[in-house]
Amino acid sequence: MVCNLFRGICVPGILMHPKLLFSALILVTISACSTLPPKITTESPVEIPDQWSQPATSEPVLKYVDYWLDDFQDPQLHQLIEHGLENSFSFDAALARLERAQATATLSGVSLWPSVNANFRASRARRNNTGGLQITSNTNNTFSPSLDISWELDLWGQARNERKAGIADFQVAQEVYQSAKLSLAASIARSWISLIESKLQLELTEKTLESLEQNLTTVQENFRSGIARALEYQLAKANIANTQSSYERQKRVFDAAQRSFQVLIGDYPDAIISISDRLPQITTSIPIGLPAELISRRPDVIQAERRLAGNSERIKAAKKSFIPNIRLTTSGGIQTNELSEITNTDFKIWNIAANFTQPIFTGKRLKANLDRARANYDESLANYGQTLLRAFQEVESLIAANQFFAEEVAAREFSKKENQLAAEMAWEEYTNGLTTITTLLESQRRAFNSESSYLQVAAQRILSRINLYLALGGDFTGSHSDTTPIQD
Repeated sequence: MVCNLFRGICVPGILMHPKLLFSALILVTISACSTLPPKITTESPVEIPDQWSQPATSEPVLKYVDYWLDDFQDPQLHQLIEHGLENSFSFDAALARLERAQATATLSGVSLWPSVNANFRASRARRNNTGGLQITSNTNNTFSPSLDISWELDLWGQARNERKAGIADFQVAQEVYQSAKLSLAASIARSWISLIESKLQLELTEKTLESLEQNLTTVQENFRSGIARALEYQLAKANIANTQSSYERQKRVFDAAQRSFQVLIGDYPDAIISISDRLPQITTSIPIGLPAELISRRPDVIQAERRLAGNSERIKAAKKSFIPNIRLTTSGGIQTNELSEITNTDFKIWNIAANFTQPIFTGKRLKANLDRARANYDESLANYGQTLLRAFQEVESLIAANQFFAEEVAAREFSKKENQLAAEMAWEEYTNGLTTITTLLESQRRAFNSESSYLQVAAQRILSRINLYLALGGDFTGSHSDTTPIQD
């Protein structure tokens, strides 16, 4: 029975005294009781409103937040994020930190279990006897296999409190990992949008440069025929030179953006990547529900709450350190002078001991530990409140910004169309001698700037939507199913 109970570490043939066996059964049975994660009963330090202050639609929130990538209808972005999560070294480091936190949490609960060790001792001793006329010597061999068990009784639950605190720490690490995943996905999406915008800005500059070079041909012909003045010809060439400078700068920006994006997704930065020819389109309105239902999914909010829970358990454990503790030790085995008798139960030995310890004077160490635990709790409570306020502020600001960006994009698009039309009219009037080169160049500059500004604001609107999903705690699956549960 003993060998079945401690399979793999029991020495065959060792029999234990019934009292010793009974003690071992009690140790294992009590230690096997599960430890649940700590709960928080403290009310939120921040008053949570019933609704967001910004108006919103009535669409269900989880439909779009958990699958926020679908909002942009960009299959390539899906693939790039999956690729980045698989190949990013920074994400691999986050996973390693999670595994380390799991091991640390497991160590926090080892004191709940008894310590069981199988031992085998062998010794040989010789003694000379000088009594009488003849010197004699005796040689003794001792063989002693044994099973030793020790356990500190967790009568007051101090070890269980420490175990719960360790579980809370691991849950914090899980949310840090989840936050790293969500942040990396958002970073890839933001970088992808910026990369597309950079490409479109480069194409716009190149198209503008080609158009100006074609216009210069007409101005040059007019100059040679005496219709245009030398000043007009020089202004047209200066305008091309300025645009050429902008074109070279934009090529440099685009090249750097490609390489940075490739590093972000874990690829070699060779600036060779297929990029979409247009910005993704936002096709859904913002779904908003109750703030508490949304903010509670944010990894940083869960981290702050779990830190608070862990520090609450540490206060309980620190208080219980003032209470006496009891340690039980027991061992049993065989002790014989002949190796062949190692399985003979006639040579069995056993012992049971109990140790009672009551702290009396520790140089204020226990009191200082309790004070430190309370201070850590107060700090985590304040941080929890600050995290909630920051989360509300981010979401409220981004909801408002989404509406502002939508209106600005519409205004920029209208401005782009009007300036393009004005540039076409100015060129027609210039070729007919009805306006000056200055008016033509100014209208062309305005057309270029308005289209460039439109691209910039359209990209910023998408980035703001991505930031909103990040602030709401949305991810790919709507759950934390990829985190590893702790094993007792």
